[in-house]
Amino acid sequence: GFGYGIISMNITSCQCGAARTRWRIAVVLVFFSISLLPLACSQGPTLYPVEGKVLHKGKEAAGATVFFHLKDGDPVKVQPSTGTTGDDGRFKLRTFDKPGAPAGAYRVTLIWMKEAPHAKKAGGFDMTIDTQDVFEGAYADVKKSKIEITVKAGDNKLEPFLLD
Repeated sequence: GFGYGIISMNITSCQCGAARTRWRIAVVLVFFSISLLPLACSQGPTLYPVEGKVLHKGKEAAGATVFFHLKDGDPVKVQPSTGTTGDDGRFKLRTFDKPGAPAGAYRVTLIWMKEAPHAKKAGGFDMTIDTQDVFEGAYADVKKSKIEITVKAGDNKLEPFLLD
């Protein structure tokens, strides 16, 4: 009996040691996989430079916002690529705070918010600022947009958007 108990005890401790080693390896692999997850998620699609210009009635539309909506994308799940025009009417698209847009077919919408004429309240100051879309919503609905652009791999320098 005495020797058998020692042998049995050693075998049991060996099996526990092997199980512990497998458990440790599994835990290390899980943590390693989790640590790589943000890296894989952050890469996203390949983005290509897209720049263009917005003219309204022949003049630069400074401060307009341009939205590129993927034609085949789910509007709830796919964030549009966006750009805001500078004083010269030029914009560069960004997607997820990174320069560029994925290759694909897009519908374009635009809004240009400016301060609206504001009536002063009699006998006091009104600190509110009213804004309105200079385009009056004419280019804001993606379903009605007639502006279609294809972003291709490489640099994309677009013809100006000539808006009335």
